[in-house]
Amino acid sequence: MSDSLAPSVAIAQIFSSARVDAKHWQVAWKIENRGDAPLTIHSAWLPHSQFRAPEKQFGNLEIAPRARTQIGFVVEFAAPRATEIENAFLIMRVNYRGAAWKIFARVRVHIEQNRAPRATTELITVQKTEGR
Repeated sequence: MSDSLAPSVAIAQIFSSARVDAKHWQVAWKIENRGDAPLTIHSAWLPHSQFRAPEKQFGNLEIAPRARTQIGFVVEFAAPRATEIENAFLIMRVNYRGAAWKIFARVRVHIEQNRAPRATTELITVQKTEGR
């Protein structure tokens, strides 16, 4: 979206996944607010059937302009036989400049030799929504 009032972010998995059990991994993400106004994260989730985490509430996690924060999930991920998963998403509900937005980060999940997930962000899009 080219709206100058839209949030601008960078999103990257922090490469420190830790196995919780046979199907779950602890995965952390770095979120960078590239805009010139505070960005507030309300919730986020990963909806892909092979790389899934339920919606997690963050309350009003505020990121100052040009600042970064981290968010984490326990992700359900039983590594498939394939070497990667395409079209997985990290979706966030945020507020920016008094408006509600959803941020969609499309990721490709690579499967490491130890079967750990390593997501690479391919595309980030934003959509203005109704709500907070």
